[in-house]
Amino acid sequence: MLTGCGGDSHGPWSGNDNNVAPGTVVGLAGNAGDGAISLGWSPPITGDAPFSYTVQVTPASNGAQITQSETSVIVRGLVNATNYSISVRATNQVGAGTIATLQLTPKALTATYSTVNVIGNNTGSAASGIADPTLLRLANGNIWMVYSSVNYYGSPVTQDKSTSLALSSDGGATFNYMRTLGAATNASVTGTTGNVCAGTTCNGRWVYEAPFVVDDANDPNASRRFKVFAHKYFLYPSANPSAIYTLGAIVMWAAPALDATTWSAEQSVLGWNSTPPELTPNRIVNTINPALNECLTIREGSASSFKGALDFVFACDNGSTQKIVQLRSTDHANTFSYVGTLLEAADAAPFNANYFGAPALVTTETNAQLLLATPAVNRTVNGASTSNAYSGCVVFPIESEQNATLFRSGATPLSILQIPALTDQLNGGCAWERGITGVGILMNERTANPVNFSVVNTQINF
Repeated sequence: MLTGCGGDSHGPWSGNDNNVAPGTVVGLAGNAGDGAISLGWSPPITGDAPFSYTVQVTPASNGAQITQSETSVIVRGLVNATNYSISVRATNQVGAGTIATLQLTPKALTATYSTVNVIGNNTGSAASGIADPTLLRLANGNIWMVYSSVNYYGSPVTQDKSTSLALSSDGGATFNYMRTLGAATNASVTGTTGNVCAGTTCNGRWVYEAPFVVDDANDPNASRRFKVFAHKYFLYPSANPSAIYTLGAIVMWAAPALDATTWSAEQSVLGWNSTPPELTPNRIVNTINPALNECLTIREGSASSFKGALDFVFACDNGSTQKIVQLRSTDHANTFSYVGTLLEAADAAPFNANYFGAPALVTTETNAQLLLATPAVNRTVNGASTSNAYSGCVVFPIESEQNATLFRSGATPLSILQIPALTDQLNGGCAWERGITGVGILMNERTANPVNFSVVNTQINF
Protein backbone atom coordinates (compact mmCIF):
# COMPACT_ATOMS: atom_id res chain seq x y z
CA MET A 1 0.00 0.00 0.00
CA LEU A 2 1.38 3.38 -1.05
CA THR A 3 -0.05 6.35 0.87
CA GLY A 4 0.08 10.08 0.30
CA CYS A 5 -1.52 12.92 2.24
CA GLY A 6 -2.30 16.49 1.32
CA GLY A 7 -5.06 18.98 1.06
CA ASP A 8 -6.35 21.87 3.15
CA SER A 9 -8.96 22.56 0.49
CA HIS A 10 -12.14 24.40 1.35
CA GLY A 11 -13.78 23.45 -1.94
CA PRO A 12 -17.48 24.24 -2.28
CA TRP A 13 -18.26 24.10 1.46
CA SER A 14 -21.13 26.45 2.28
CA GLY A 15 -20.45 26.93 5.99
CA ASN A 16 -23.82 25.43 6.90
CA ASP A 17 -22.46 22.22 8.38
CA ASN A 18 -21.50 22.12 12.05
CA ASN A 19 -19.21 19.47 13.48
CA VAL A 20 -19.88 17.14 10.57
CA ALA A 21 -17.39 14.70 9.09
CA PRO A 22 -16.84 15.02 5.33
CA GLY A 23 -18.78 13.07 2.75
CA THR A 24 -17.26 11.26 -0.22
CA VAL A 25 -15.04 13.16 -2.64
CA VAL A 26 -16.80 14.03 -5.88
CA GLY A 27 -15.91 13.09 -9.45
CA LEU A 28 -12.83 10.95 -8.87
CA ALA A 29 -11.19 10.50 -12.30
CA GLY A 30 -7.86 9.22 -13.51
CA ASN A 31 -5.46 8.53 -16.37
CA ALA A 32 -3.29 5.44 -16.80
CA GLY A 33 0.02 6.12 -18.55
CA ASP A 34 3.27 4.22 -19.03
CA GLY A 35 4.34 3.12 -15.55
CA ALA A 36 2.45 6.06 -14.08
CA ILE A 37 -1.05 7.27 -13.26
CA SER A 38 -2.65 10.59 -12.44
CA LEU A 39 -5.96 11.36 -10.82
CA GLY A 40 -8.04 14.20 -9.45
CA TRP A 41 -11.29 14.87 -7.61
CA SER A 42 -13.50 17.62 -6.22
CA PRO A 43 -14.04 18.17 -2.47
CA PRO A 44 -17.04 16.61 -0.71
CA ILE A 45 -20.19 18.68 -0.79
CA THR A 46 -20.93 17.98 2.89
CA GLY A 47 -18.87 18.25 6.04
CA ASP A 48 -16.92 20.95 7.84
CA ALA A 49 -14.00 22.49 5.97
CA PRO A 50 -11.06 22.57 5.64
CA PHE A 51 -10.41 19.10 4.29
CA SER A 52 -7.23 17.10 3.93
CA TYR A 53 -6.99 14.02 1.73
CA THR A 54 -5.41 10.59 2.01
CA VAL A 55 -4.61 8.70 -1.19
CA GLN A 56 -3.77 4.99 -1.09
CA VAL A 57 -2.53 2.90 -4.02
CA THR A 58 -2.75 -0.90 -3.78
CA PRO A 59 -0.75 -3.07 -4.35
CA ALA A 60 2.42 -1.33 -3.25
CA SER A 61 5.15 -0.95 -5.86
CA ASN A 62 8.83 -0.77 -4.97
CA GLY A 63 10.28 2.51 -6.12
CA ALA A 64 6.93 4.18 -6.70
CA GLN A 65 6.71 7.89 -5.94
CA ILE A 66 3.51 9.76 -5.16
CA THR A 67 3.21 13.52 -5.63
CA GLN A 68 0.07 15.11 -4.28
CA SER A 69 -1.28 18.65 -4.43
CA GLU A 70 -4.63 19.27 -2.77
CA THR A 71 -7.14 17.53 -5.07
CA SER A 72 -4.80 15.91 -7.60
CA VAL A 73 -2.07 13.27 -7.59
CA ILE A 74 0.54 11.74 -9.88
CA VAL A 75 2.12 8.35 -9.08
CA ARG A 76 5.22 7.23 -10.98
CA GLY A 77 7.34 4.10 -10.91
CA LEU A 78 4.42 1.69 -11.19
CA VAL A 79 4.45 -1.71 -12.89
CA ASN A 80 2.79 -1.86 -16.29
CA ALA A 81 -0.11 -4.31 -16.79
CA THR A 82 -0.82 -4.27 -13.04
CA ASN A 83 -4.32 -3.32 -11.95
CA TYR A 84 -4.06 -0.73 -9.17
CA SER A 85 -6.84 0.22 -6.80
CA ILE A 86 -6.69 3.87 -5.79
CA SER A 87 -8.69 5.14 -2.85
CA VAL A 88 -9.23 8.75 -1.80
CA ARG A 89 -10.73 9.87 1.50
CA ALA A 90 -11.30 13.34 2.91
CA THR A 91 -10.68 14.16 6.57
CA ASN A 92 -11.51 17.16 8.72
CA GLN A 93 -11.34 17.96 12.43
CA VAL A 94 -14.40 15.79 13.07
CA GLY A 95 -13.24 12.65 11.30
CA ALA A 96 -12.80 10.82 8.01
CA GLY A 97 -15.26 10.52 5.16
CA THR A 98 -16.28 7.58 3.02
CA ILE A 99 -13.62 6.20 0.68
CA ALA A 100 -13.95 6.70 -3.09
CA THR A 101 -12.12 4.15 -5.25
CA LEU A 102 -10.86 3.93 -8.81
CA GLN A 103 -9.18 1.15 -10.80
CA LEU A 104 -6.31 2.07 -13.17
CA THR A 105 -3.89 -0.12 -15.12
CA PRO A 106 -0.68 1.44 -16.49
CA LYS A 107 0.52 -0.07 -19.76
CA ALA A 108 3.61 -0.05 -21.91
CA LEU A 109 3.61 1.91 -25.16
CA THR A 110 2.39 0.09 -28.24
CA ALA A 111 4.34 0.28 -31.48
CA THR A 112 1.57 -0.42 -34.01
CA TYR A 113 0.28 2.79 -35.53
CA SER A 114 -2.36 3.14 -38.24
CA THR A 115 -3.37 5.94 -40.61
CA VAL A 116 -6.61 7.86 -40.02
CA ASN A 117 -8.43 8.54 -43.28
CA VAL A 118 -11.28 10.93 -43.99
CA ILE A 119 -13.79 9.43 -46.43
CA GLY A 120 -14.99 11.81 -49.12
CA ASN A 121 -12.46 14.45 -48.11
CA ASN A 122 -12.48 17.72 -50.05
CA THR A 123 -9.69 16.49 -52.31
CA GLY A 124 -9.13 19.85 -53.98
CA SER A 125 -7.51 21.20 -50.82
CA ALA A 126 -6.15 17.93 -49.46
CA ALA A 127 -4.03 16.59 -52.29
CA SER A 128 -1.11 16.31 -49.86
CA GLY A 129 -3.11 14.82 -47.00
CA ILE A 130 -4.52 15.96 -43.68
CA ALA A 131 -2.95 17.27 -40.46
CA ASP A 132 -3.60 19.03 -37.15
CA PRO A 133 -6.47 16.89 -35.75
CA THR A 134 -8.54 17.68 -32.68
CA LEU A 135 -11.43 15.56 -31.43
CA LEU A 136 -14.72 16.24 -29.66
CA ARG A 137 -17.09 13.50 -28.47
CA LEU A 138 -20.74 14.46 -28.05
CA ALA A 139 -23.29 12.99 -25.64
CA ASN A 140 -24.95 11.05 -28.49
CA GLY A 141 -21.69 9.19 -29.12
CA ASN A 142 -20.79 11.02 -32.32
CA ILE A 143 -17.15 12.04 -32.63
CA TRP A 144 -16.14 15.12 -34.58
CA MET A 145 -12.67 15.81 -35.89
CA VAL A 146 -11.55 19.26 -37.00
CA TYR A 147 -8.37 19.17 -39.09
CA SER A 148 -6.26 20.84 -41.77
CA SER A 149 -6.66 19.82 -45.41
CA VAL A 150 -3.24 20.29 -47.06
CA ASN A 151 -2.23 20.86 -50.68
CA TYR A 152 1.36 21.36 -51.86
CA TYR A 153 1.62 22.61 -55.44
CA GLY A 154 3.36 24.98 -57.85
CA SER A 155 6.83 26.42 -58.16
CA PRO A 156 7.76 27.99 -55.84
CA VAL A 157 5.90 25.57 -53.64
CA THR A 158 2.64 26.84 -52.19
CA GLN A 159 1.37 25.16 -49.06
CA ASP A 160 -2.40 25.64 -48.91
CA LYS A 161 -4.15 24.63 -45.69
CA SER A 162 -7.88 24.77 -45.03
CA THR A 163 -9.95 24.03 -41.91
CA SER A 164 -12.37 21.12 -42.30
CA LEU A 165 -14.79 19.04 -40.21
CA ALA A 166 -15.33 15.28 -40.27
CA LEU A 167 -17.80 13.06 -38.39
CA SER A 168 -17.52 9.54 -36.99
CA SER A 169 -20.57 7.62 -35.81
CA ASP A 170 -18.67 4.38 -35.12
CA GLY A 171 -16.44 5.32 -32.21
CA GLY A 172 -13.70 6.83 -34.36
CA ALA A 173 -13.14 3.80 -36.58
CA THR A 174 -14.04 5.83 -39.69
CA PHE A 175 -14.46 9.55 -40.37
CA ASN A 176 -16.55 11.17 -43.10
CA TYR A 177 -15.89 14.65 -44.49
CA MET A 178 -18.67 17.10 -43.62
CA ARG A 179 -17.67 20.65 -44.55
CA THR A 180 -14.88 23.22 -44.87
CA LEU A 181 -15.07 26.32 -42.67
CA GLY A 182 -11.89 28.16 -43.63
CA ALA A 183 -10.78 27.67 -47.24
CA ALA A 184 -7.45 28.95 -48.60
CA THR A 185 -8.06 32.01 -50.78
CA ASN A 186 -6.12 34.67 -52.68
CA ALA A 187 -5.23 37.71 -50.59
CA SER A 188 -3.48 41.07 -50.54
CA VAL A 189 -1.92 41.95 -47.19
CA THR A 190 -0.47 45.16 -45.81
CA GLY A 191 2.95 44.26 -44.47
CA THR A 192 4.04 45.06 -40.92
CA THR A 193 7.46 45.44 -39.27
CA GLY A 194 9.83 42.50 -39.32
CA ASN A 195 8.77 40.49 -42.38
CA VAL A 196 9.34 40.49 -46.13
CA CYS A 197 6.14 42.46 -46.73
CA ALA A 198 7.11 45.28 -44.35
CA GLY A 199 5.78 48.61 -45.57
CA THR A 200 4.36 47.15 -48.77
CA THR A 201 1.34 45.26 -50.01
CA CYS A 202 2.02 41.63 -50.84
CA ASN A 203 -0.12 39.31 -52.94
CA GLY A 204 -0.45 35.70 -51.85
CA ARG A 205 -2.89 33.45 -50.01
CA TRP A 206 -4.78 33.30 -46.74
CA VAL A 207 -4.38 29.82 -45.23
CA TYR A 208 -5.51 28.17 -42.01
CA GLU A 209 -3.79 25.65 -39.77
CA ALA A 210 -3.88 24.02 -36.32
CA PRO A 211 -7.67 24.25 -35.85
CA PHE A 212 -9.43 23.21 -32.66
CA VAL A 213 -13.03 22.80 -31.51
CA VAL A 214 -14.79 23.35 -28.19
CA ASP A 215 -18.32 22.77 -26.88
CA ASP A 216 -19.14 26.04 -25.10
CA ALA A 217 -22.39 24.75 -23.60
CA ASN A 218 -22.64 27.71 -21.19
CA ASP A 219 -22.84 30.34 -23.92
CA PRO A 220 -26.26 32.01 -23.45
CA ASN A 221 -26.38 32.52 -27.20
CA ALA A 222 -27.27 29.00 -28.32
CA SER A 223 -26.33 29.79 -31.90
CA ARG A 224 -22.68 30.12 -30.74
CA ARG A 225 -22.47 26.94 -28.64
CA PHE A 226 -19.89 25.15 -30.80
CA LYS A 227 -16.77 27.10 -31.66
CA VAL A 228 -13.98 26.23 -34.09
CA PHE A 229 -10.74 28.22 -33.97
CA ALA A 230 -7.74 28.26 -36.32
CA HIS A 231 -4.55 30.20 -36.97
CA LYS A 232 -5.11 32.22 -40.14
CA TYR A 233 -1.91 33.55 -41.70
CA PHE A 234 -0.44 34.85 -44.94
CA LEU A 235 1.27 32.59 -47.45
CA TYR A 236 3.65 34.53 -49.69
CA PRO A 237 5.03 32.15 -52.33
CA SER A 238 7.75 34.61 -53.38
CA ALA A 239 9.39 34.40 -49.95
CA ASN A 240 11.52 31.67 -48.43
CA PRO A 241 10.04 30.42 -46.20
CA SER A 242 6.69 31.35 -47.67
CA ALA A 243 4.56 30.95 -44.53
CA ILE A 244 4.52 34.29 -42.69
CA TYR A 245 2.94 33.30 -39.39
CA THR A 246 3.27 36.80 -37.93
CA LEU A 247 0.89 38.18 -40.57
CA GLY A 248 -2.08 36.42 -39.05
CA ALA A 249 -4.51 36.02 -36.17
CA ILE A 250 -6.60 33.42 -34.33
CA VAL A 251 -10.02 33.30 -35.99
CA MET A 252 -13.28 31.65 -34.97
CA TRP A 253 -16.51 30.29 -36.45
CA ALA A 254 -19.56 29.39 -34.33
CA ALA A 255 -22.76 27.37 -34.80
CA PRO A 256 -25.58 25.86 -32.71
CA ALA A 257 -24.48 22.34 -33.74
CA LEU A 258 -21.46 20.86 -35.47
CA ASP A 259 -23.68 19.54 -38.27
CA ALA A 260 -25.39 22.92 -38.73
CA THR A 261 -25.86 24.01 -42.33
CA THR A 262 -25.10 27.63 -41.44
CA TRP A 263 -22.10 28.84 -39.44
CA SER A 264 -21.27 32.35 -38.33
CA ALA A 265 -19.02 34.55 -40.40
CA GLU A 266 -15.33 34.25 -39.60
CA GLN A 267 -14.36 36.43 -36.62
CA SER A 268 -10.82 37.50 -35.74
CA VAL A 269 -10.62 37.06 -31.96
CA LEU A 270 -6.92 37.22 -31.02
CA GLY A 271 -4.05 38.94 -32.77
CA TRP A 272 -0.56 40.19 -31.93
CA ASN A 273 1.53 43.26 -32.61
CA SER A 274 2.20 42.36 -36.25
CA THR A 275 -1.35 41.25 -37.14
CA PRO A 276 -2.17 43.07 -40.41
CA PRO A 277 -5.05 45.58 -40.53
CA GLU A 278 -7.01 43.28 -42.85
CA LEU A 279 -7.80 41.02 -39.86
CA THR A 280 -8.67 43.57 -37.09
CA PRO A 281 -8.79 41.19 -34.09
CA ASN A 282 -10.90 41.81 -30.99
CA ARG A 283 -7.82 41.74 -28.77
CA ILE A 284 -4.04 41.99 -29.17
CA VAL A 285 -2.48 39.29 -27.03
CA ASN A 286 0.64 41.35 -26.24
CA THR A 287 -1.51 43.84 -24.29
CA ILE A 288 -3.14 41.24 -22.03
CA ASN A 289 -0.19 40.64 -19.70
CA PRO A 290 3.58 41.46 -19.65
CA ALA A 291 4.29 37.71 -19.83
CA LEU A 292 2.88 37.81 -23.36
CA ASN A 293 4.91 40.78 -24.58
CA GLU A 294 7.44 38.53 -26.29
CA CYS A 295 4.88 36.60 -28.36
CA LEU A 296 5.48 37.32 -32.03
CA THR A 297 2.55 34.96 -32.59
CA ILE A 298 0.45 32.57 -30.56
CA ARG A 299 0.12 29.31 -32.45
CA GLU A 300 -1.19 25.74 -32.44
CA GLY A 301 -3.88 26.31 -29.84
CA SER A 302 -6.43 24.21 -28.02
CA ALA A 303 -9.41 24.95 -25.77
CA SER A 304 -11.43 23.23 -23.07
CA SER A 305 -14.54 24.13 -21.11
CA PHE A 306 -13.62 24.76 -17.48
CA LYS A 307 -16.03 25.71 -14.68
CA GLY A 308 -18.26 27.72 -16.98
CA ALA A 309 -15.32 29.42 -18.72
CA LEU A 310 -13.11 28.53 -21.68
CA ASP A 311 -9.45 27.74 -21.12
CA PHE A 312 -7.03 28.12 -24.03
CA VAL A 313 -3.43 26.98 -24.46
CA PHE A 314 -1.11 28.36 -27.13
CA ALA A 315 2.52 28.21 -28.12
CA CYS A 316 3.94 31.72 -27.62
CA ASP A 317 6.60 31.99 -30.33
CA ASN A 318 9.31 34.60 -29.71
CA GLY A 319 11.19 33.87 -32.93
CA SER A 320 13.77 31.47 -31.51
CA THR A 321 11.94 29.38 -28.89
CA GLN A 322 8.43 28.84 -27.63
CA LYS A 323 6.66 28.63 -24.31
CA ILE A 324 3.21 27.21 -23.58
CA VAL A 325 0.79 29.76 -22.12
CA GLN A 326 -2.75 29.46 -20.80
CA LEU A 327 -5.46 32.06 -21.37
CA ARG A 328 -9.02 32.12 -20.02
CA SER A 329 -12.22 33.63 -21.36
CA THR A 330 -15.21 34.08 -19.05
CA ASP A 331 -17.35 35.69 -21.77
CA HIS A 332 -17.28 33.02 -24.48
CA ALA A 333 -14.19 34.10 -26.46
CA ASN A 334 -14.97 37.80 -26.52
CA THR A 335 -12.17 38.79 -24.13
CA PHE A 336 -9.24 36.91 -22.63
CA SER A 337 -7.09 37.00 -19.50
CA TYR A 338 -3.67 35.48 -18.85
CA VAL A 339 -3.72 32.55 -16.40
CA GLY A 340 -0.10 31.41 -16.45
CA THR A 341 2.76 29.77 -18.31
CA LEU A 342 2.54 25.98 -18.18
CA LEU A 343 5.85 25.21 -19.88
CA GLU A 344 8.89 27.43 -20.35
CA ALA A 345 11.47 26.64 -23.01
CA ALA A 346 13.88 25.54 -20.26
CA ASP A 347 11.42 22.83 -19.18
CA ALA A 348 12.22 20.91 -22.37
CA ALA A 349 15.87 20.20 -21.47
CA PRO A 350 15.11 17.13 -19.27
CA PHE A 351 13.28 15.71 -22.30
CA ASN A 352 16.33 16.30 -24.56
CA ALA A 353 14.46 19.01 -26.46
CA ASN A 354 14.83 22.72 -27.12
CA TYR A 355 11.24 23.70 -26.32
CA PHE A 356 7.66 22.42 -26.48
CA GLY A 357 5.09 23.26 -29.13
CA ALA A 358 1.62 22.19 -30.30
CA PRO A 359 -0.10 22.18 -26.89
CA ALA A 360 -3.48 20.49 -26.46
CA LEU A 361 -5.92 20.37 -23.58
CA VAL A 362 -8.14 17.31 -23.39
CA THR A 363 -11.46 18.78 -24.40
CA THR A 364 -13.78 16.93 -22.00
CA GLU A 365 -13.95 18.62 -18.61
CA THR A 366 -12.78 16.29 -15.85
CA ASN A 367 -10.97 16.33 -12.53
CA ALA A 368 -7.92 14.69 -14.14
CA GLN A 369 -6.95 17.26 -16.77
CA LEU A 370 -4.06 16.64 -19.17
CA LEU A 371 -1.78 18.77 -21.32
CA LEU A 372 -0.26 17.21 -24.44
CA ALA A 373 2.79 18.93 -25.93
CA THR A 374 5.36 18.13 -28.61
CA PRO A 375 9.15 18.38 -28.03
CA ALA A 376 11.15 20.30 -30.64
CA VAL A 377 14.40 18.34 -31.07
CA ASN A 378 17.56 18.69 -33.16
CA ARG A 379 17.75 15.38 -35.04
CA THR A 380 18.13 13.78 -38.46
CA VAL A 381 15.01 13.83 -40.60
CA ASN A 382 15.02 12.26 -44.08
CA GLY A 383 18.82 12.09 -43.96
CA ALA A 384 19.27 15.80 -43.15
CA SER A 385 20.21 17.43 -39.86
CA THR A 386 17.11 19.34 -38.76
CA SER A 387 16.75 21.94 -36.04
CA ASN A 388 13.66 21.99 -33.85
CA ALA A 389 12.06 18.98 -35.51
CA TYR A 390 8.71 18.10 -33.97
CA SER A 391 9.27 14.73 -32.31
CA GLY A 392 6.46 12.78 -30.70
CA CYS A 393 4.37 13.83 -27.75
CA VAL A 394 4.62 14.18 -23.96
CA VAL A 395 1.55 13.91 -21.71
CA PHE A 396 1.59 16.07 -18.58
CA PRO A 397 -1.02 15.80 -15.81
CA ILE A 398 -2.23 19.26 -14.85
CA GLU A 399 -1.82 19.99 -11.14
CA SER A 400 -4.19 22.98 -11.20
CA GLU A 401 -5.99 24.16 -14.31
CA GLN A 402 -7.33 27.05 -12.25
CA ASN A 403 -3.78 28.33 -11.73
CA ALA A 404 -2.08 26.90 -14.86
CA THR A 405 0.40 24.67 -13.02
CA LEU A 406 1.83 21.22 -13.77
CA PHE A 407 3.16 18.65 -11.33
CA ARG A 408 6.90 19.12 -10.88
CA SER A 409 9.84 17.49 -9.17
CA GLY A 410 11.93 20.51 -8.33
CA ALA A 411 11.91 22.49 -11.58
CA THR A 412 11.20 19.51 -13.85
CA PRO A 413 7.62 18.96 -15.07
CA LEU A 414 6.37 15.41 -14.53
CA SER A 415 4.81 13.32 -17.29
CA ILE A 416 2.91 10.04 -17.39
CA LEU A 417 3.59 9.18 -21.04
CA GLN A 418 6.14 9.98 -23.75
CA ILE A 419 5.35 8.97 -27.33
CA PRO A 420 8.61 8.76 -29.30
CA ALA A 421 9.18 10.29 -32.73
CA LEU A 422 8.78 8.07 -35.77
CA THR A 423 12.11 7.49 -37.50
CA ASP A 424 13.06 9.96 -40.23
CA GLN A 425 9.76 11.81 -40.06
CA LEU A 426 8.46 15.04 -38.58
CA ASN A 427 5.63 14.16 -36.23
CA GLY A 428 3.81 15.54 -33.23
CA GLY A 429 0.90 17.83 -32.59
CA CYS A 430 -1.04 15.20 -30.65
CA ALA A 431 -4.73 15.11 -29.78
CA TRP A 432 -6.91 12.87 -27.62
CA GLU A 433 -10.46 12.73 -26.26
CA ARG A 434 -11.99 10.68 -23.46
CA GLY A 435 -14.49 7.92 -24.06
CA ILE A 436 -13.48 7.09 -27.64
CA THR A 437 -12.97 3.41 -28.44
CA GLY A 438 -12.02 3.54 -32.12
CA VAL A 439 -8.89 5.68 -31.83
CA GLY A 440 -6.31 6.57 -29.22
CA ILE A 441 -3.97 9.55 -29.25
CA LEU A 442 -3.73 11.03 -32.75
CA MET A 443 -0.45 12.43 -34.03
CA ASN A 444 0.65 14.36 -37.10
CA GLU A 445 3.12 12.78 -39.51
CA ARG A 446 4.93 14.46 -42.37
CA THR A 447 7.13 12.80 -44.95
CA ALA A 448 9.24 14.34 -47.73
CA ASN A 449 9.99 13.53 -51.38
CA PRO A 450 7.11 13.83 -52.01
CA VAL A 451 5.69 15.93 -49.20
CA ASN A 452 2.77 14.12 -47.60
CA PHE A 453 0.79 14.84 -44.45
CA SER A 454 -1.15 12.24 -42.52
CA VAL A 455 -2.77 11.66 -39.15
CA VAL A 456 -1.75 8.48 -37.34
CA ASN A 457 -3.65 6.65 -34.64
CA THR A 458 -1.11 5.65 -31.99
CA GLN A 459 -3.74 3.33 -30.43
CA ILE A 460 -2.70 4.66 -27.01
CA ASN A 461 -5.52 5.43 -24.57
CA PHE A 462 -5.70 6.26 -20.91
